[in-house]
Amino acid sequence: MAFFQKIKNNPNYFARIRYKTEQGKVKDKRFQLGKNRTIAYQKFLKINEREKLFKAGIIPLEETGNIDYPDIEKLTDSYIGNLETRELKKGTIELYKLGLRDFQNVFKGQDISNLSKTDYEKLLKYVKEKYTNNHTRNIRLRTIKSFFNYLFNSGKIDKIPFKVTQFDVETKKPKYFSNEEMKMIYEEIKGKNPELFCRVMLHHHTGLRLGEFKSAEIKSGLLRVYNPCKRGISRTIPIDEVTANCFNWLKGNSTYHPKSISRLFTETLKGLKLYRTVDGGTRHFHNLRDTFGTVAYYLTRDIFQVSKWMGHTNKGKPNVETTVIYANFDEEFLREDFGTHTDILKSMENALLRNYRLNHLQKHVKREINIDYFEENIQPENNQTELYPFIPEIKNNEYRHLNNLVKN
Repeated sequence: MAFFQKIKNNPNYFARIRYKTEQGKVKDKRFQLGKNRTIAYQKFLKINEREKLFKAGIIPLEETGNIDYPDIEKLTDSYIGNLETRELKKGTIELYKLGLRDFQNVFKGQDISNLSKTDYEKLLKYVKEKYTNNHTRNIRLRTIKSFFNYLFNSGKIDKIPFKVTQFDVETKKPKYFSNEEMKMIYEEIKGKNPELFCRVMLHHHTGLRLGEFKSAEIKSGLLRVYNPCKRGISRTIPIDEVTANCFNWLKGNSTYHPKSISRLFTETLKGLKLYRTVDGGTRHFHNLRDTFGTVAYYLTRDIFQVSKWMGHTNKGKPNVETTVIYANFDEEFLREDFGTHTDILKSMENALLRNYRLNHLQKHVKREINIDYFEENIQPENNQTELYPFIPEIKNNEYRHLNNLVKN
């Protein structure tokens, strides 16, 4: 067993190994560890492990003190470099960096391979004191867990230092827009901003993420999403004809950055007093996707199918654990916000049900958007409740180019 010691009148700490020579003489070998006691002790623990290898005849005496280990900052830099090769968003990488910075603050100067469960308690204490909610804490901890997995899988460490667990978080229900609220939104933006109108309709009717528009196309009456966000798998989503026309128009005329679309939508919600919810929360563009997910499950009651439409995946496979939030609503509220199943089936030929129930895929014919049709049919006939989207069967009206119909 090695000894950790400090010699009188010497500012350095040492590790001392006692051994016998071939002639049977007892000798001591000291290895200088530096002046910082914390760092010196971490080095000592490493030497203590290597002493066993020396006494077993596996390594020579001099190599017992060969305890150079990668600096934590170098390891985190290596991990960040790996993240950048995975085509993650810049914002996502910045979130990873925040978690790695917390790890460095707690364990700077230590040998990562010597960390243990006791050190994990230090990390948890730091995270609890720095962040006020469990959601943020879990984001930081997931980063550290991913960091450990990278180091282990790349051979930079021999074992995972400690198991990283998550704080309990209350599962919140997604915020959606009711039919009445969507009518208000469409009425507010139609004729004023064609690009915003089309983006709202597209994401409301397909559940597409904002960043997925650029990597999507329409084939055989289905919206196909390639290289989706969240590192998911490619997927297909049923799409009705008018929404498909919106998609095609956007592909040739879109000029807004996704952040601008989100900001304009938020301003619209604030103007309509739909931004804040009764419970004090707020709604944003992403809640159009939540509306799609909620209605899709309300229509089909098939959580696995909705999971595929939403692109919820875990390691390339559908992940219904994420999708189950859309099945957690009171039936009475859904009926009030979206209508009864009888009304749904009588009032419209919905793209989702057509695809799900009949498996009938029609070839999509490119046409231009008929804004007159929206203006004439935005209100339900005879007070009949209509489910989103507010599009009955397409009539044979003349289609005209959207730009010529924008009203100032």
